Amino acid sequence: MTQLTAKAIKTTMAAAPVAGGQVPLVEQDTETPEHLRCPDGIDWCAGAPDNHSDPREHRHESREYALTGRYLQDPQPRSSGIAAVQLTAWDNDRPRLTFQGTGLWPELDLPQTDELIGDAVPWVIGLLATRRRFAIALEPGKTPFTETEAEQTSAAAFSLTARALETALSTSANRAQTLRAFRSLLDLHTDEAGA
Repeated sequence: MTQLTAKAIKTTMAAAPVAGGQVPLVEQDTETPEHLRCPDGIDWCAGAPDNHSDPREHRHESREYALTGRYLQDPQPRSSGIAAVQLTAWDNDRPRLTFQGTGLWPELDLPQTDELIGDAVPWVIGLLATRRRFAIALEPGKTPFTETEAEQTSAAAFSLTARALETALSTSANRAQTLRAFRSLLDLHTDEAGA
């Protein structure tokens, strides 16, 4: 399986233009190497030297992903952002997904992670749909969008799907296989719809 790096996501998402700029999705620290070797051989650990300096215990952390765009209006240019996620573990403990939420960093298990993803997808679709409505409200009659709210939501979901497909294709080790998988998924939904 191809590892999806922050750089690949950022490069792909930056290529997906939106009105007034680019889609901001960045890791917390973009100036560090993609992946240092963890001295304990933990393959997902980013190998931060500060986390491995104590000989009694090591804290393993994956690269952190966070929303860090100018929309935060944060005066600190290197702010850690919001909604950050990363894998963490102490020494040889099982890894946990930590998530920055409500100012806390709860450790999530797999069902909670699935619930977070389940909440995030409709949230992003809602954000894209709201952005379309915002564009219409700013320039009524001048925008090409004349859809109903349901049509705007459907268009937003399609936009998210297109961005996800582009990310999948640009990071896939086997582009042809990825395309076949997406075509199969489309065929399945076409058959279910009776089209």
